[in-house]
Amino acid sequence: KSNISIVDGHEKLFKYFINKYNKDNLDIISYSSNCHFTEEIYKTLGFEFLNEISPSYFYMKSCDDFNIYSKDYIDNLFPDYYALRKGGYDRVWNSGYKKFIYKQ
Repeated sequence: KSNISIVDGHEKLFKYFINKYNKDNLDIISYSSNCHFTEEIYKTLGFEFLNEISPSYFYMKSCDDFNIYSKDYIDNLFPDYYALRKGGYDRVWNSGYKKFIYKQ
């Protein structure tokens, strides 16, 4: 159904996850993309901020190629950025991540 809103849905989903899958009360680590999220949702769930992870990149061959290539894979194929571009690849940058922990 569309146009349905669940009040505090993220809290309900997280509580369900804790009860169903974390019976050993282990700490939970989560990463949040700076592109898409703020840390507010983590604060409401009881997570603590650990650290910031610097922006990084991955490679794609074209917009039509949805394969994502690791830095190590491409760096072994192409010794320099010019060769990489000539091979049809380009870097796609993100804006970094935040790392959070939920302690039981």
